[in-house]
Amino acid sequence: MLLSIEAFLRGKLPEIRNWEDYLTSCVFELLKYLPIQRIKEFINRAPINLEKCRLDLKFEAIEYYFWPNFPLSKYCKCSNTKPDLVIVVDDIALIIETKFYSSKSGIGIREITTDIDDPNIKQEKRIEILDQLAREYLVGKELVIGHFKNVIPQKISDFYILYLTIDSILPEDDINDSFRALQMYYDNNKFDKNPVKAKFYWLNWQSIANFMVGIRKYGADWEQRIAESLYTLLKEIDLIPFEGFIFLDDFSSFPLNICIEPIYYYVNPYFSSVSIMTELVDFKTLPYIFYLNND
Repeated sequence: MLLSIEAFLRGKLPEIRNWEDYLTSCVFELLKYLPIQRIKEFINRAPINLEKCRLDLKFEAIEYYFWPNFPLSKYCKCSNTKPDLVIVVDDIALIIETKFYSSKSGIGIREITTDIDDPNIKQEKRIEILDQLAREYLVGKELVIGHFKNVIPQKISDFYILYLTIDSILPEDDINDSFRALQMYYDNNKFDKNPVKAKFYWLNWQSIANFMVGIRKYGADWEQRIAESLYTLLKEIDLIPFEGFIFLDDFSSFPLNICIEPIYYYVNPYFSSVSIMTELVDFKTLPYIFYLNND
């Protein structure tokens, strides 16, 4: 795997440049060698949900399951579901769906009628959920019930969905669409309890690169080597966070007073998203632009 990163960085694997499976493998195969404390810091600081809340998980054990296949089940009533990664921390499952340039698959739900030739037998109808994140939510519900022991042998008491994308801001529409599909599925099947939207979390690849910056500076030597490899890979495919501005020393080349915006930038250190307060200013009299880093 390390050799494949080196081959990629040297242009030997151009055909996989946009493969999210390759990116998932390289990134998480390296991350899993970091101490649990490092992973705990990242999991509890990077992902956020629609309520802008973060996780607060305390755990001592961690297991990684790459591309586990969860077959059609009586409870889910949906086709095979294969998330990119399931990380089990103690008894909590983090079901991770990664995206690079592609979007999540499936929209909404559909009704399926079983074809039966015998006219005396009533055709069976069932509702199948198509939305990818919604299907993975149902997998989490099944894991809590105790199903799929042949895939995830640990006892699972809770789960969260982690949606990992290249977006610079939280993709609320994607998550809301998934939740609507899930709610329709619940309503059609007359389940007792409603789905929980707060279980859907999001993070971006840039947040991983940003996390590596700190380890490159303050980690042990062997941790720094892992962080350097990961950061270099993410930088090569333009998945690093915003790193500030380059300023001109001399503004005399500007013939006019220019009103610009924004002047104040607030940058979240775990995402490349930028919150902006705008103000009209005389460009020639502007000595510098304030760059506020949220520590």
